[in-house]
Amino acid sequence: MAVAVPDAYYQFIMDYAPYVYVIPGSGPDMAWGRAAFAAAFAIDFLYEAYFDQEFDDRSVEIESKIVELADWILTQQCTSRCLMRALTEIFAS
Repeated sequence: MAVAVPDAYYQFIMDYAPYVYVIPGSGPDMAWGRAAFAAAFAIDFLYEAYFDQEFDDRSVEIESKIVELADWILTQQCTSRCLMRALTEIFAS
């Protein structure tokens, strides 16, 4: 038997992923920022929610958030070419 996910938890993920730390009543703590692991954890949860009947009426919203988080993770990656360009710019100064 599946356990229902509290709506407050679902809404927290939708509102604050991929922030690492959230201050109740104030929002995300920008000093901690965002992290790929937080985004990946949220994607995992949302993937499960997407296929759960409890969230059928929110599937479009869930899919959109998954895409947003996945795109954000990709922006955090730095390829070798990107790194070499950054190092060249740093040492050229």
